[in-house]
Amino acid sequence: MRTVSLISAGTLCFAMLGCSTAAEAPAGAAGTPGASGSAAQAGSSTTAGSGSGGSPTGGAPTGTSGSTATTGGGGATGSAGTGNTGGTTSAGGTGGQQATGGTGGDASGGTPAGGAGGSGGGGTLDPATIVGAWDGALLTYPCAPGSTNNYDCGNSPCSGNANTTTKMWKMNGTEGTVYDVTFRVRGVVEVINYLEGMRDSGNTSIVNNKDLFYRGGRGLNSGETGVDYNQYKLTISPAAASDTAKGVYFLNSVDASQSPKVSKVTEHLTFPIDYTKTIQIPGGSTVTLSVYDSNCRLVQNCGTTAGSGMCSAPVVVNLSPATPPAPSTFQTGNTAYFENGGHGQFLFFDITQVAVHP
Repeated sequence: MRTVSLISAGTLCFAMLGCSTAAEAPAGAAGTPGASGSAAQAGSSTTAGSGSGGSPTGGAPTGTSGSTATTGGGGATGSAGTGNTGGTTSAGGTGGQQATGGTGGDASGGTPAGGAGGSGGGGTLDPATIVGAWDGALLTYPCAPGSTNNYDCGNSPCSGNANTTTKMWKMNGTEGTVYDVTFRVRGVVEVINYLEGMRDSGNTSIVNNKDLFYRGGRGLNSGETGVDYNQYKLTISPAAASDTAKGVYFLNSVDASQSPKVSKVTEHLTFPIDYTKTIQIPGGSTVTLSVYDSNCRLVQNCGTTAGSGMCSAPVVVNLSPATPPAPSTFQTGNTAYFENGGHGQFLFFDITQVAVHP
């Protein structure tokens, strides 16, 4: 995870946090007014004087730079002349209020713009404050004890002939506020095609692109080709009204032409995933990860080739860096996940940024 950037520190406050604004910066010393032209003297009014043909220049002092922001000095007012220049202004210091420009010294009494104010202190928030335990969540799907059979094994969390296992996380934040949540997901999964939505990588082959994210649509139903491969689904409830995916996302998609029941490229194989995505989540919503297994068996992490005796070279996925880190007892970056005599599947979530949706 990283930090959350808010749209406006002055207008957005989360219910669980206090809000603060930077105090107004002290003004620096005013600059010394410039001397008036020889053909006219400084006047106290912005009305043009009656001098004849003079072209005096109004004062053009520069405000002394304050520690945070300063105020430009006031220019002297010419009694006559053409196009006199107003006083210049100093630049605002970081986090300060905008500096005030000096009053112009020409006959029209123009006022130049004030100096640029410094950037205010924007609020930051740990993503875990919004997403809670979803940040750093590790989900494992191990082989059932004594169930390994060449490239597959029994799915330990699954029971019966079909099963859906779920994990839920309650979102914090302000109800009615929609957040753009950016997460990185890493793991090892088997793949499947989905319908009626949109795959981020289109019909690109999984051989060239391991971005398996799918937005909207639905999973396969009983009787549809390939349904016996596991489906990984994220659901946001309630979803944001502006979310075209309607709060439905899938994590392990392939193009229909590479469905495991259609293509040898994916049949009886698992794949490492590592991609970063941003989705909309309203404050107070629930994020649910659902894993559907129609036959309570999973494909082992056996490497790039399936078959008898081929699980001797499982794929390793490095889960560093991440904040919070993955459990050190799970994987160190050079050892593949192994439990109950087989190499199961897993997902690891790292929330990297949260921002208020514009």
